[in-house]
Amino acid sequence: MDETLISIIVPVYNVENYLDRCIESIVGQTYRNVEILLLDDESTDKSGEICDKWAMKDVRIKVFHLPHGGLSIARNVGLREMTGRYILFVDSDDYIAKDLIETAYNNLLKHEADLVIFDFINFYSDKDKIEALRDKKISLIERQQVLYMMYGKRADVVFLVWNKLYKKEVFAGIMFPEGRVYEDNAIAHKVLERCNIIVYDENPYYFRQLRKDSIMGKSKQFSKRNLQILYGQRERCELYGELEDKRLVSLAYAEYMHTLIVSYYNTRFFLKDKNICNDLYREFCRVYKLTKGKIKFDRKKTVGYYLFGHFPKMVTTGMKIKSSR
Repeated sequence: MDETLISIIVPVYNVENYLDRCIESIVGQTYRNVEILLLDDESTDKSGEICDKWAMKDVRIKVFHLPHGGLSIARNVGLREMTGRYILFVDSDDYIAKDLIETAYNNLLKHEADLVIFDFINFYSDKDKIEALRDKKISLIERQQVLYMMYGKRADVVFLVWNKLYKKEVFAGIMFPEGRVYEDNAIAHKVLERCNIIVYDENPYYFRQLRKDSIMGKSKQFSKRNLQILYGQRERCELYGELEDKRLVSLAYAEYMHTLIVSYYNTRFFLKDKNICNDLYREFCRVYKLTKGKIKFDRKKTVGYYLFGHFPKMVTTGMKIKSSR
C-alpha cells in the first residue's frame, strides 16, 4: 500500500469525558501514516491537558491551543497547518472504526476518486461502544447524483463534513465560514463541484455521539443562529441557477423557499421579531418573483408559495393551528 500521509483534523472544546475514546480510535488505525491535528479551542475543562498527554505518547499528534473562536476557526487552522495529501475530519466526542482510513483510502486509490463518502451510526449512551456489520454496497456515483442526494432522505450523508476522506485539492481556497453555525451546509456544494469521481461506501465507519450539551443538541431551540442555514441554501440557488439541470434548480429553490417560510413562522411565534419577519418576507418575495414562470414546482408547492407570497400571516397562523392539534 502507498504510505501517503493523511491528515486528521480534530477540533476540541470541552469534551473531557469523550476525548480519550476519540483519540484512541484515531491512533489505533490500521493505516499508520497519519498526522493528527488536535485543535483545542480554549477548553475550560481538562480537554487541553488530555491533548497534551496524548501528544507525549504519539509523535504523530500535533496540538494547537487556540483562543476561543468556534468550530469553523479550529477547522480552518487545521486546514492551514496540515501537510498530508488527504483530509479526514473527526469531531472530538465521536470515534471511528479502526479500519476506516485504510478502507476509505484503498477505495479512493482503486477508483482514482477525489472523495470517499462513508456512512455513520448515531448513538446516545456515553458508555456504549458501537460495532457495525459490513454488508452494504460500495458504489461509484457521479457529481450530479450526489447533488441530488442533498435533497433526499439521506441529505445528511452529503452535507456532513466528517464522514468523508478528501483529496486536499478539493479544499483549495475553501474555508469554513467563521462565526456561523451550519458550516458544513455552507461548503458542501463548493467541495462537491470539484469532485469528478466519488465513492459511496454505505457501510458505517464513523460513530457519532449525540449529546444534549452539544451544538446540535442546543440547536433544537429556535434562535437567530438557526437563520444562518439560509446562507448556504441561497448560495446553492445562485450556483445551480447557472446550470442546465432544471430539476436540480427546482429542488434548490424549493428548499430555500420552504426554509424562508418556516423561518418566518419560527421568528413570528418564537422570536417575536417583526423586523426579521419583514426581512424574511422581502427575501421570499424576491425569490418568488425571480422563479415565477421560470422554474416549475409541483401544484402543492405552487399554491403554497402563492398563498404565503400574498398572505404570510394567514399562512403561518394556519401552520400554528395545525401544529397545536
